[in-house]
Amino acid sequence: MASNPHRFAPAGMPVIEAPRELSDDLRIFDAVPHGYEVITVQERDECPLLAPGEVAVFDTSESCCGEIVNGALYVIEWQRPRAGMSWETYRRLECQYLDVRRRIYRVERSRSDPSRWWIRPLSPRVRGVIQCGDGPFHDWHLTDKIIGRVVGLYRPTHALEVRQ
Repeated sequence: MASNPHRFAPAGMPVIEAPRELSDDLRIFDAVPHGYEVITVQERDECPLLAPGEVAVFDTSESCCGEIVNGALYVIEWQRPRAGMSWETYRRLECQYLDVRRRIYRVERSRSDPSRWWIRPLSPRVRGVIQCGDGPFHDWHLTDKIIGRVVGLYRPTHALEVRQ
C-alpha cells in the first residue's frame, strides 16, 4: 500500500488502493473529520477511484498544501469575474461577485521543467482523444489555487455495512 500521511480514518476502516499512476491511497470515512471538507465528484471527474455522485473528502490544513505531492489528487479553486467580464472591467466597476468553481485534479510535475507543475483532469485517457491540462505552474502559483488534498471518500452507510 502507498504511504498516506492522512491516516485519520478509524482503525479497521477499508482503504481504497489507488492505481499506480495516481500514487495515492484513499480512506473511506463514515464522518467528516474536523478541518476537512467535502466535494461532490462530477461526471467529468470520473476516474477509476471516483464515480460521479460520490463525495470526496479533502484536507484543508496547511500541512497538506505546503509541499505538493506529485501525482496526488487536489481540490483546486478557479475564480473569475461573472459572465465573461474581464478583470479590468471587474475592478473598474468595483463588482462584488466572482464565479468560483472547485474541481478535483491530479497534479503532476513537469517533465521538461521539474520546478513547475501541470494540472491534469481525472478522466481516463482514451486513445485518439486529446486531453488538455493546465500549466505549467510555479509552486507558489499552484499553491494559491489548491484548496486541499483529497484523502478519501465519504460513505456513511459503508460503516454500517462493515459492522453488520
